[in-house]
Amino acid sequence: MKKSKAFVAAVTATVLAVGGGALAGCKHSHEYSKDWTHDAEGHWHVAVCDDLKKGDKDYTKDYAAHVWGDDDTCDVCAYTRTPTPSVTEYTVTLNAGEGTLDGAATLTTVNGKLTALPAPTAPAGKTFVGWYTAATDGVKVTTDYKFSGTVTAVTIYAVYEDEAVASKVTISETELTLDISNTEHELTATVAGGGTVVWSSDNPTVVAVNEETGYIEALKPGAATITATVVGGEDHASCEVLVEDAYYMIGGQDSLWNKAGTFGQESVVYFMPTETEGIYKTESTELPRLGNFQVALVGITTDDWWKSAYNGNYIAAGDAVLSKNSGGNIAVEKHGMYTITLDMTGDKPSISGVCDREIDDGEIEEVYYLIGAMNGWTLAENKEEAGEYAFVQQEDGSYTITVKLTKGQEFKIAMAGMAWNVEIAESALPRTKIGTKGTATTETTYQLEWTSSSNIGVGVTGYYTFTLKPDAAKYNQLDYTFSLTAPGEVTPEPEPEPAPQPKPEVPETPDVTVPETPETTEPEV
Repeated sequence: MKKSKAFVAAVTATVLAVGGGALAGCKHSHEYSKDWTHDAEGHWHVAVCDDLKKGDKDYTKDYAAHVWGDDDTCDVCAYTRTPTPSVTEYTVTLNAGEGTLDGAATLTTVNGKLTALPAPTAPAGKTFVGWYTAATDGVKVTTDYKFSGTVTAVTIYAVYEDEAVASKVTISETELTLDISNTEHELTATVAGGGTVVWSSDNPTVVAVNEETGYIEALKPGAATITATVVGGEDHASCEVLVEDAYYMIGGQDSLWNKAGTFGQESVVYFMPTETEGIYKTESTELPRLGNFQVALVGITTDDWWKSAYNGNYIAAGDAVLSKNSGGNIAVEKHGMYTITLDMTGDKPSISGVCDREIDDGEIEEVYYLIGAMNGWTLAENKEEAGEYAFVQQEDGSYTITVKLTKGQEFKIAMAGMAWNVEIAESALPRTKIGTKGTATTETTYQLEWTSSSNIGVGVTGYYTFTLKPDAAKYNQLDYTFSLTAPGEVTPEPEPEPAPQPKPEVPETPDVTVPETPETTEPEV
């Protein structure tokens, strides 16, 4: 494993601003409101400059989901949500349809599930297939089915099929539950009077089946119906397969935040079920110091995967291993081997960690450097590659650098060896909780500011001396000074203008009388 390190940073600078900024590659700087605009899902800033209107590209920026604390008010924008009622149990009405039901027609769930389901007497000429959430095209309800939603009174329906169709084929299981620790199973079918069957799945992206052998494999959470049909006829039998939800770790310092669309992907750390229902654990996994991650649901590969994932807001109270960084991810404080637990038994999921073994990295030089427009956003693996943009460590533990930056450039401060990924801002300045506008150098210019792409933007060409004071337990501090001239360089005093010299006197030119030329007479010939 690469010995790269991440850090979460905050910046305290004497002149920083956040109102405007151009996106990377955009020469025009838009102005955005200081106040948040929000809806039930998240919050954002809107443009206040005249050249953008609602619906235009770049009209909004800084979109993020709400951050909920211990109440129903967002910690960032103060939006107040409507409290979601706590739904614990459901009243389930059994609709037997054409059949006859003996006993109670109403049941109550326990932990969201029914403990038993009666089988109604089917009408003449038909066979009971099962209970479903709808009379047609519904989801089959078994004792493994978990009800959800805010409506506590629901109805399920008995479904039947003709005896002539189903009587000739029997299948080894009619209901089956698979999970991340048990993804494969072989079904068998028996045909009365002999014959062969062909197997099919109505949802092969969830459960795949070998059409000849009946061997099934769960690919991701969901439900599928596996059917054995007699070759050359319509006789068939089916098995309802439920694949339970599965979770995995997404992120980490050396990860590219690849999403797990199916089970069995390489380099994916899954949460495996334990003997206690609702408790899932990873195997002992190596995590770098401050390696950021979340707990995501297998099968969700869209860009909004994070809406259903669990982040730093779900860390179990009192956990001494996990911490929440400025971007809302989960991080560990030390490099080591960790077992992470996901507890789904409470009203709110919780995540906790245990350090099985700390890994001593020895004396590793921390190399911070500037990455940005001035070096083509080129990543550095070491101090040599960082070159003139590398910080120099001082005796007090701080890091300094003096560099000339040009107006309009953007940059971050990164650590050598850190892999570039969609969350590099979590490991570089200035992905922080900055929210106030600093003092401008003049009324119309600035030295540095936050841009809309979370970079540091340069407003005045000149020499900047940065002092970085890392503190992994809190936030790193960055201070800077600015000068129009290089350190140590003395601005030359302008040379005094020479004193005006008197003009020399020019003697007057005396009058000179020019004698007239006498007339001449040509001689006669």
